[in-house]
Amino acid sequence: LHLLPGASKSNKLRTRTVTKTVNPDFNETLTYYGISDQEMARKTLRLTILDEERFGCDFLGEARMALKKVRPHETKRIRINLEKRAILLEDEVKGEAERGKVLLSLKYATQRSALIVGIVRCA
Repeated sequence: LHLLPGASKSNKLRTRTVTKTVNPDFNETLTYYGISDQEMARKTLRLTILDEERFGCDFLGEARMALKKVRPHETKRIRINLEKRAILLEDEVKGEAERGKVLLSLKYATQRSALIVGIVRCA
């Protein structure tokens, strides 16, 4: 996971690796602390899915979501289609073969200034 703009190692979070399955269940929660209302209004969450192997990782797809769609104190479950690495123009995306889906839960806790991201499963 990265928060955009400003992706860096300091705002990168990752789940554990789930092995020996093509449809992993993660049931894992990752939290970004120190996120203000202003940042929620302008930042995007980028989720990258990789197939981790002994000698490297294969890119499977990525998804992006504008955080302004997340209301404070409301958990939102979202099923997002994965896309190619480079986000294409809307016209170019049509007709692409589906790369898979990811089920997320998002919640913004204003008192804690925290964005809570739940990675539920990939398919």
